[in-house]
Amino acid sequence: MKDADTRYTKAEKQILKSFISQLKTQNFQDISVNQLTKLAGIHRSTFYAHYLDKDDLLNKFILKIVHKNFGSVTGNVLPLSQEFSWELLVWTRETIDGLKATFGIHYPSISSTVDTIIVKFLEELLDNRIRDSVFDDHTGYIDYIAILMSTSIYALAHESSKRNQKVEEIHDYFKRMDPIRENMEHQSEQ
Repeated sequence: MKDADTRYTKAEKQILKSFISQLKTQNFQDISVNQLTKLAGIHRSTFYAHYLDKDDLLNKFILKIVHKNFGSVTGNVLPLSQEFSWELLVWTRETIDGLKATFGIHYPSISSTVDTIIVKFLEELLDNRIRDSVFDDHTGYIDYIAILMSTSIYALAHESSKRNQKVEEIHDYFKRMDPIRENMEHQSEQ
């Protein structure tokens, strides 16, 4: 069984290495499963044992990066606090910038997938954090806050990255959001 696990892991690493290599040199739409399997030195059936198709590969690859990078965000602060929101913003920006640096001119071919995965990740994270803290009985309200915060954080990180703004430059904007956040916390306590 150990040999099978080792082969499975090795094949997955080869597929990912081939995928990253291809995505650095061409747009996602131009990459084929045949190219990936040939470069990885595996059979098509091995590829399909790991992934449904190349879109599934892309989604799992980005999600893996998101989860790996997320370790830098602390878990001991309130979800509506400025500190937690700021950490999420910085983390999101670093994740976007890291993917852009890795894939260079071919990043736009995967950007909509990156957008979707990161926003969904932030929304689920915020939804769970808010439920675990202050809003036990307000399901609709929690969903709304989680969606609002996740899309706002992502939009700010994405736009600042697009404009090559330094993270510190957007800190002033972020501080202006404090009264809004405090108002939301105050309303939740009532």
